[in-house]
Amino acid sequence: MPVTPGQARKPSGLNLRDVTESVTESVAEVVDEQNGELLELPALVITLCRSETNPHGRTVDRVRVVAQDDATCPLAAWRAWRDVLAAAGVERGPLLRRVKNNKLTTAGRPPRDPDRAGGIGDRTIRNLIRDTAAAAGLTRALTAEERRLLSSRAEANELAALAEAEREAFTVERRRARRLLRHSMRRYSGHSMRRGHVRHLQRLGVPRHIIEIHCRYVPGFKALARYLDDTLPWTDNPTVLMRQTGRATGGRRPRSV
Repeated sequence: MPVTPGQARKPSGLNLRDVTESVTESVAEVVDEQNGELLELPALVITLCRSETNPHGRTVDRVRVVAQDDATCPLAAWRAWRDVLAAAGVERGPLLRRVKNNKLTTAGRPPRDPDRAGGIGDRTIRNLIRDTAAAAGLTRALTAEERRLLSSRAEANELAALAEAEREAFTVERRRARRLLRHSMRRYSGHSMRRGHVRHLQRLGVPRHIIEIHCRYVPGFKALARYLDDTLPWTDNPTVLMRQTGRATGGRRPRSV
């Protein structure tokens, strides 16, 4: 099935009504590279919700995916997948669905929206992009040492073998090495783009329960903790209070009571 650029949850959130094929509306004009003639090729019109805070999709983008004369033609893939859905009696709901043993399935944890039952999630899209990029040779496999560096279990074992005074320096160096490793590798599937928005609200001092309501999280959802910035704000840093106290006393050490 065709996948358009953007967030991983955009393709996984597509419904059957979001992809159309019409002779009059779904025609794209393409210039032939050989003779320069203007060709009218069939295409798919995919409707994507543009707004991040509008679940009704009143603000949308319509993307046209042009047919190709090879085995990767998205139009041919759409027609074949449409026949599979029609044979299974699927007329509404998610466009991209789970397949097990060559059959459509609704196995797994049921979603909050019953209409999304059987659909794949953004993690499946990210894994698909990752595996496809690796198969195409765009990314390299991790070495044994790099896997050990990214392993939390290996880190816990090494921390347990160190003295208490050496653990903090080890943790800092481990975090720095992981950051350098991740920056050196190509990534074709990224983290959720909610993180930047959540951290912006956090820096503004918005309470967590308000962030949960605004970003449509379940109260107490653990995944939100991965998006929050765990660093201490500079205004709450104890060294700031020490500096302010030093300026107020003219650099003299305050008397202890």
